[in-house]
Amino acid sequence: MNKKLPVLITLALILGGSTGVYAYQKPISFVSLDINPSVELGVNVFDVVVSAEAYNDDGEKVLEYLDVKGETVEDAINEIVDSAIADGYVEEDGTSVISITSETDNVKLAEELKEAAEDGVENALEENETEAEIEKDNIALERRDDARELGITPGKLNLIQKLQAVNPEATIEDFKEASVKEIMAATHEAKGIVPEKKEKNSKGDMYKNENATKVNAKEANVELDIEEPVLEDLDKDVPTDVNAVEVLEPKETEIKVEQEENPVKETKTSKEKTKNQEEEIKSNKGKSKGN
Repeated sequence: MNKKLPVLITLALILGGSTGVYAYQKPISFVSLDINPSVELGVNVFDVVVSAEAYNDDGEKVLEYLDVKGETVEDAINEIVDSAIADGYVEEDGTSVISITSETDNVKLAEELKEAAEDGVENALEENETEAEIEKDNIALERRDDARELGITPGKLNLIQKLQAVNPEATIEDFKEASVKEIMAATHEAKGIVPEKKEKNSKGDMYKNENATKVNAKEANVELDIEEPVLEDLDKDVPTDVNAVEVLEPKETEIKVEQEENPVKETKTSKEKTKNQEEEIKSNKGKSKGN
């Protein structure tokens, strides 16, 4: 909470007297928070929470030990979401949906309230090392009266009416006790949208459905087999010039022939020498007899 805020408020009350007290206590805008617990905060002209009201039994449980009056919207929302997480209303797999809705006719104030509430939700999620989807919206104060008559927060009524826009058969009675996650799931189903499932690993990190990841990996392997990149690389090393191949083959054959023919030539020469020697011996014998 802003440390200067209490001082400014006290000064305004002193200067304003009874009028200042009334201005402090009167909410001029509201912020509703829905998970399954549904809670609505009243915010005064000083942007301070002056009321906190539960709209269902789960909301009462979350607010049971909290006193958020006098706090900023961000701090109050932070404590409420922290309490909801502790009570198990925010699922550990990250699939929960937290809806925050500003209720005011002032466009600028609506954005400021949504931003403060969103910061409060994100801080609580971070402190508890968990995740959730955050839905933000704003409605006019006139619609707040309609929601109160139905016994639900304006934020939940807004979500149900969005569901009815795509599924006219959906009724407020059917979904007034439903969680935001269930309402959003019904809306996605009516639109034909299949949200991705998330799981949490041992380190607390969020990731997509493990089975889906395995299927994708398998498909990737199939694609690699079809492409056959190894064969393409081998083709690059094979000579494509036919003439070059023909020139290489005769050279190799010629060398082999020379190696095989050499012994034959040597053998033939030896035989010729032997024959000459024999003829020379015979000639010498003939000469000896004549003498």
